[in-house]
Amino acid sequence: MRCRKVRSFLSAYCNDELTPNRIDAVADHLDNCADCRREETLYRSILDASRKVSTKKTSVDFNNKLMNRIAQERFKETRTKAYMPKRAPLFSWSKVVPAVAAVCLVLFVSAVTYNNYSSSPTSQPLAVNTNNDGGDDSYLTVMPTNNPNLKNNVATVDKNWSFNRQLAQAERINKISNVLTSSASSDFYNSPFEFRTSNNQIVEIPLPFVKSYFIIRPVIKVYVSPDNTNGKEDARGF
Repeated sequence: MRCRKVRSFLSAYCNDELTPNRIDAVADHLDNCADCRREETLYRSILDASRKVSTKKTSVDFNNKLMNRIAQERFKETRTKAYMPKRAPLFSWSKVVPAVAAVCLVLFVSAVTYNNYSSSPTSQPLAVNTNNDGGDDSYLTVMPTNNPNLKNNVATVDKNWSFNRQLAQAERINKISNVLTSSASSDFYNSPFEFRTSNNQIVEIPLPFVKSYFIIRPVIKVYVSPDNTNGKEDARGF
């Protein structure tokens, strides 16, 4: 048994409170350890001195008097020195200062941005129709100022252009297209080949394929002459 464990048992060993096995183990250790024997001697001297001191007798109501005195002192302390925590402030500088700084920063950035925007050159306003006599068709003649294609093709634009003429031309082309793509024409192109033999016999050779095609409609591009002073489409416009 080690010294530390033996010294934890010395008080019970001196009062004969250990089991027989523990008493034998502690006694064997004390025979071989001078420091632990010195500790045993100190414990036994304290035990003998405590036994020689006369015991003080207390009254029967000692415990009741003690508890009443403690209650009175506690009541007096709570009445005179009560601790009341302070009310938490609604606004604290640690929260107000950052909020004010953030608001000032936002206002400063907004003012700088507004000044820069107001000082920058403004773009040209969009054209607004102020006429009350109908729709404005000026969008048909709106073109960029620097248009090389327009400069090269101005000479080719028909000066006598009109929407009715263009519409009539489109209708004529549509009729021609319908005639060319009719069923009769389709049967003509899909009919078999015929030829006469030396015996004047007519032999039909069917086509090895079906000559089908799509009905193609012509696409008419309509341009408005930039020299047109009317500025509006005809009544039959798009």
